[in-house]
Amino acid sequence: MLWGKVVDYESYEDSEGTTMYHAVVGYEFDGENRTVVDNSVSSSWKPKIGKIRQVGVDPLNPQDARIYSKIPIGPVISVGLGLLLLFLGLPSLIQRFT
Repeated sequence: MLWGKVVDYESYEDSEGTTMYHAVVGYEFDGENRTVVDNSVSSSWKPKIGKIRQVGVDPLNPQDARIYSKIPIGPVISVGLGLLLLFLGLPSLIQRFT
C-alpha cells in the first residue's frame, strides 16, 4: 500500500445532465510519479485537492493501481442512530396505538 494525494478531478455529465466527479490521485512508485483515476464517482461533491488517499499498486504490473475508498462514517452513524432510535421507540408506538 502507498499513500497519494488528490491532485485533480475529472468531471462529466451523465445522461440526466448531472455533473459527476472522479478523483485523480498522484503517488510515487519506484521513484516515478504516477496518477490513477478513482473508479468511484460522486455527484454530490468535488474531490478535495490535497486529500490523502490510499493507493494499491501491483508490483508486477505498476499500471494496475487502485484507490482504496473508505466508507463515509457520517452517513453510517446517521443511519445506525436512526435505526437505534426507531427500535427503541417502536414498543411505545405500538403500545400507544393498541
